[in-house]
Amino acid sequence: MTRTSELKENSGNSRITVSLGADVSEGYVLRYELHPAEHFTFTAMTLGLETPQQLGERLAAQVIATLDEREEQPDRIACDLYPKFPTTYAAEVLAEHYRVPMLRMQKCHRAILDAMDASMQSDATRTPSLREDGQMSADAEKMDTASHRIEQLKTHSTAAAADVRHASTAVLGICLDDLSYGSDGTLWGGEILEISGEGFTRLASIHPYQLIGTNMELHSSAPWQIAVSMLYDLARMAHNEDEAIRDFVAKQAASEKVHLLDLCSLNDARAQYIAQDRNKNTTRSTSASGLFDAAAAILGFQRISTPTGRTAMEALTETAEAFEQQAVSGNTEPYVENDLHGSTDIRNAAQSEMYGCAERDRKSIILRGKYKAQIDALYAKLEKLIAAAEEMDDPTLEPGDLWEDTDDGAFSETNADDHPDILHTEQLIRLLADERIRYLTSLGKRNYDHPLNRKHPDAGSADDNSRLLAWFLLDALAKICVQYCAGKHVVLSGHFLKATRLRERFEEKLKLARGPVVW
Repeated sequence: MTRTSELKENSGNSRITVSLGADVSEGYVLRYELHPAEHFTFTAMTLGLETPQQLGERLAAQVIATLDEREEQPDRIACDLYPKFPTTYAAEVLAEHYRVPMLRMQKCHRAILDAMDASMQSDATRTPSLREDGQMSADAEKMDTASHRIEQLKTHSTAAAADVRHASTAVLGICLDDLSYGSDGTLWGGEILEISGEGFTRLASIHPYQLIGTNMELHSSAPWQIAVSMLYDLARMAHNEDEAIRDFVAKQAASEKVHLLDLCSLNDARAQYIAQDRNKNTTRSTSASGLFDAAAAILGFQRISTPTGRTAMEALTETAEAFEQQAVSGNTEPYVENDLHGSTDIRNAAQSEMYGCAERDRKSIILRGKYKAQIDALYAKLEKLIAAAEEMDDPTLEPGDLWEDTDDGAFSETNADDHPDILHTEQLIRLLADERIRYLTSLGKRNYDHPLNRKHPDAGSADDNSRLLAWFLLDALAKICVQYCAGKHVVLSGHFLKATRLRERFEEKLKLARGPVVW
């Protein structure tokens, strides 16, 4: 009996999980224990205006139709933690229809498990599953066992979780993703989680910041709003000596930077300060999307998000790639150190040799050429900022009550059980803002042109300084995250780590840290 026929024969007896993500546009996934998962699409757009409940009911109806056509019945329904997503309403309908348990999972946790699963399936396709005598090879059997362990983790089986906990060591997952509902009632998205048999432990996160808006499904903060929020928090940290005058001085300092960076009018900035001080219509978040949005606004790429425009991450990666291309195209110092040939005069080298050197050692040319001194200086400044931040109290991280959204739509007071370590990404934003202001002031330039001179309000301009800082942002972010979990088994996951440039930075830093192979 072949492996394929064995899977088909056992498919009827395997446990089935209907997995629903946070966004209805992601569709739904049928996960089986004994053969690969299957993904189905769902069309969210309709002629009429649907409420989240109506959209969830329509999604549930499509899932039921799919299972009835296949003559299958699920054993469990998995969905996001947030209680007001359409997918969550769909999960409730499905759980009641099939009389099966509904499992709520945090999005970053699910993303890390999916990354582990995808890696196992990719390795399995490269490994022969059968020997000539028809028996499974040792590698294939090991891969099948590993995939089964991951599926056990996903379904939160208690008995299986205990087996995995004793059978394997914990794995650290770095997830950089969009907004997701956290178990403490805040919005997550830039997390380092330790995956174990019983679920996960939140070890660290990027520095929390405040978003304007309280409901995830209605949240629409613009990049300039997040940038203003972070700059105000940074000003409060820098002027924390006297709490009586801290907020007043912080507002003045933040407003000066907001004005020099052309982020918004001072009236808009003052209105946001009031909302942050009173915690009015704000939500605490560690999402990576906000970090990239703020950086894009500060570097002059875009102040607002548009449905048809490029995202902040696209703007950052495009300019970072442009910086690399500029660095390897010959715009380097005359003498560039090369590992293989010693000191080589790039200007007099043969064209083919120059291109070959660029392809073989692109990153070392960037770091050892014209920009080496600038990049080293930026890292030196960042290290000083982080060292200073570790010695002072951070008023933005004062322990207090958190608000958790309950099933009935009300907010109840609760306390966080875990307090993760904080990665100093806020100091990276401080450095970007200071360096950008220094550059603009020295040349007498504006960060954004006058609206009459722009073709589109989302059309920012890039220059040598913004390209360098965009590249440094991605490189330094990778270094900050990787240093936290050096020497561990690391899984890279999340929407933003699918971007080639950012993922390359993380993989490079992991190799330099001499840690285990990245999954």
